[in-house]
Order: sequence, then C-alpha cells, then structure tokens
Amino acid sequence: MKINKARIILIATYCITALIFVSMAILMTQLFLSFIIGTEATPIPEVSLSAPLPSPDPVPVPVSPLSETEVFDSATGLPESDADTEVVSDSELTIEYTGKLLGEFTITYYCSCKKCCGKWAENRPIKDGKEIVYTASGAIAEAGVTIAVDPSKIPYGTTLYIEGVGYRVAQDCGGAIKGNKIDVYMDSHEAALEAGIHTATVYLIEYN
Repeated sequence: MKINKARIILIATYCITALIFVSMAILMTQLFLSFIIGTEATPIPEVSLSAPLPSPDPVPVPVSPLSETEVFDSATGLPESDADTEVVSDSELTIEYTGKLLGEFTITYYCSCKKCCGKWAENRPIKDGKEIVYTASGAIAEAGVTIAVDPSKIPYGTTLYIEGVGYRVAQDCGGAIKGNKIDVYMDSHEAALEAGIHTATVYLIEYN
C-alpha cells in the first residue's frame, strides 16, 4: 500500500492547529472565570429613608415698621429709617407689609354693655355661660382685636395700626362712628371709660 506523505503531513498540521485553538479557548475561559470570581461587586450606597431633610437657611423677617418709637415720614406714611430684621425658624411664614398713612383719627372706646351698644346688647346668644358678642361684620368681638369704623371709609377686615393702641382689625360699626373716628372694643365698661377719648395717627396695613 502506497502512503501519501504530503497528505499525512497536512492532516497532522490540521490536528496540531486544532489542538492549539482548543488550548487557547480553554485558557481564555479559565482567565475569564477567574476574573469574574475574583472581582467584588461595587456596593450600592444605602439611603436612609428616615433621614431628615436638610433644613433651609433661616429667613429674615422684617420687624414691625410701626413701632411707637419710630419716626414716620408724613408724606409717605413709612418709617424714615429701614426696619431692622430678625431671624426666625424656617417653619414660620414670612409676611411683608407696609403702613400707609391714613391721618389723625379720634379714638374712643366701647364694650359690650347696653350703655355702649344699646339695643344690640339684647338677646345675645350664650355659650358656656358667657355672652357671644357678634360684630356688624359677623366676627365675634374680641378685646385687643376688634375696632368699630366707618365701613364706607375703612372696609371690614382691614388691619390698622393705631399709634398708642396697636394693631386692630375693622370688624364693627357704630351710629356715631363716621369719617375719621374709630371705636376700640374693650373687655369692660370700666376699661373703656379709663381709656377715655384721644386722637392718634392711624396707618393702613398693606400686605405685599
């Protein structure tokens, strides 16, 4: 039998080449598996859902520009000097306002008694043993808050600053309260008499 040497050499070359490729494939597989097993996954940072949100910086709030010790410009009704500021927590609401000069008013005082309110003092509702004093606007009269005004000049719900008295809200009216007159509600007739009658500069509070 005649043997073809060239064919044997060719077959041997193919076999050797195949072995080399198989060996390289095995080596690459081992290297890949070694890389995967030996590398640790990068941990994902944990986020605490209960962690408090960062608090914003405190908000500057203008101090009342209508302090009795301040000097006002008669032309604008505003303080001649800039108002100081104070720092409050972020939970408080910032409210900006200005005071518009309304002029000089006659200031009187009244209470809920019949001498001051006449027929309107009759048949008031009682709650917890106390009279409920409703004003002309429907609000309940409260000392330190309620004043009677001429509603054609000052609408109900308007906030005023009365020098020497403080901040008050227009909630009531009266037969004698016309024009530049304001009646300030007090807790008792004695307190109303003691306060007397006087004039004061009044400012309209305008919220921005």
